Amino acid sequence: MKKQLSFIQIIYATIIGGLLSGIVKLGWEVMLPPRTPERNETNPPQALLQNFGFSSDFTHMSYHFSEQAMPWISFSVHFSFSIAFAFIYIMLVKRFSKIALGYGSVFGIVVWILFHLIIMPIMNIVPSALDQPFHEHISELFGHIVWLMVIEFVRRYFVYRNALK
Repeated sequence: MKKQLSFIQIIYATIIGGLLSGIVKLGWEVMLPPRTPERNETNPPQALLQNFGFSSDFTHMSYHFSEQAMPWISFSVHFSFSIAFAFIYIMLVKRFSKIALGYGSVFGIVVWILFHLIIMPIMNIVPSALDQPFHEHISELFGHIVWLMVIEFVRRYFVYRNALK
């Protein structure tokens, strides 16, 4: 019975977990939008890129689907972060199994605190934690929990699949 994941399996789990969890997080934000339409005119991925010197024209590039403008640059950043965090999470859990506590939900809460309450406000991507509306905290907190749980479910699938071999 093999329980350790090979590097190739980690890469597969990272990509699948990152993409699936990114889709789930986007869907979550459709049901419970974290920002008002005014604050979402330049969303956090766009603001981040603009802080790094990219133009507003570039960061707001979009494609049209069903008569709606879809911000593909934002989606690219969103999924890149999701895949990167899936890799970080999977590698950390491989070394420190307690990180998977609550099916990854605790790690999701830590990521939310670090990024949405500390790092992004310091970088002026979002307002300070005290100036963010309560509904933003609720949406982002639970969105991050569900996001990391999806990554954990994919990771466990690969681990359990290995154990059956």
